[in-house]
Amino acid sequence: MLNIKYKDILYIASKNFIKGGILISIPLTILELLPKDKKYIAFYAMAGAFFIYLNLIEFHYLGNIYPESMKIFLIHTIIGSSLFILVTLLQILFLYIKISLNLNILIALILHTIFIIIYFYLIKTNKLR
Repeated sequence: MLNIKYKDILYIASKNFIKGGILISIPLTILELLPKDKKYIAFYAMAGAFFIYLNLIEFHYLGNIYPESMKIFLIHTIIGSSLFILVTLLQILFLYIKISLNLNILIALILHTIFIIIYFYLIKTNKLR
């Protein structure tokens, strides 16, 4: 396992909370204000789905630490984005066959969790690189 000290975790988490909190709170505030007017719901959906800030933070961070890993990072970002599209298409299907909103969300969360567990297993066992 990793050799990580709790003091390191606390320091890194608080530093990232301050930096990330400020960076993420501005776009989240904008996203929360947009659906107050029905005509901006389409933009709200696109902007929320294209919420790339976390990915850009990861890209910058990893680029400074492991620049040789940037290609693999972007390839797996595409895979994750493709899975997001798959789950979204299923949500559209569920909408048309009149599955309840809560069940639709629950299924999406379960699928997301299953995809994450399978993907982690494949990476951990070197079956996916």
